[in-house]
Amino acid sequence: MLLSDPQTTTRRFLSAALLLLVVFSAVHLRLAYPPPPKPVVVRQWASMRPLIPDSVLYDFVRQLLAQADAEPPGPLSKHPASFWISRVLFEHAPIMLNVPQVMDTDFRYRYGEESAPILEQLYAERILSAADTAFMRQQVARSTDFRLESRFLPACKIISVELLRRRMKRPGIPNADFFTAIDHLKRAYRTEHVSFLSAPLFSRDGRYAVVTVTLDIGIFCGVGNRLTLVMYKKQGHWFPFQIITD
Repeated sequence: MLLSDPQTTTRRFLSAALLLLVVFSAVHLRLAYPPPPKPVVVRQWASMRPLIPDSVLYDFVRQLLAQADAEPPGPLSKHPASFWISRVLFEHAPIMLNVPQVMDTDFRYRYGEESAPILEQLYAERILSAADTAFMRQQVARSTDFRLESRFLPACKIISVELLRRRMKRPGIPNADFFTAIDHLKRAYRTEHVSFLSAPLFSRDGRYAVVTVTLDIGIFCGVGNRLTLVMYKKQGHWFPFQIITD
C-alpha cells in the first residue's frame, strides 16, 4: 500500500478548504444581499399591456436612482452627482389631482406628460430616428398602468397617489388643497422632498431612454424643478447623455 506524499495531502486539504470557503462566502453573500425580486406587475385582465417589459423598466429606474444624489447638492457636498432625485417618490405623477396647465406642444397620458419639442430636438440632432419617436409615442399610449412599486425598489419609499387623494379629503383638514396635503405627507414620511418620474420612453433599439423627473413637489414648483434626462445604454449600463432643464 502506497502512502500519499505529505505535500500532495496538504495541497488537497487546502484545495478542499478553499472550495468550502468559496461556497460559504457565496451563500453568505446571497443571504446578506439577496437580489431584487424580478418585477412581475399584476395588471387587470384585458388591460392594455406596455410595450416595454417591466424588468427592463425597473432595471432602468434602479440604475437611474443609483446615479442620482438623494437630495439637492449643498455647499458641503463633496462629489455631487449630475442630478438628484428624492428617494421618497410618488408611484406616478399625481397630475390627475393637481391638473397643471399643459402646453399645447406637450402630449399627455393618464399619469404624466411628455414634451414633444424635446423629442423633436432629439430627432433634429439625429439622436433619435423617426421610427424611435413613433415608437415612443406608442409607449405613451400603452403606459396607462405605469406606477412604481416599493417591493421592486427597496431603497425607496413609494407614496400611493390614492393616499394623497385621501389626505386632500381628510376631515381634520377642511378644504385641504393639493399642496397642503403634500406638506402633511412630507411630515408623515419625514422628508423634505418628494419626486416623481414619468414613464421612461425607450428607443426602438433600446440604446436611448427619455424620462422626465419632477425633482420636488410642493410649494417650490417652478422653473428648474423639472429635468428631462436622455440616457444612453452601453454594455448593459445606463449613462446620462443629455440633461435638459425646464
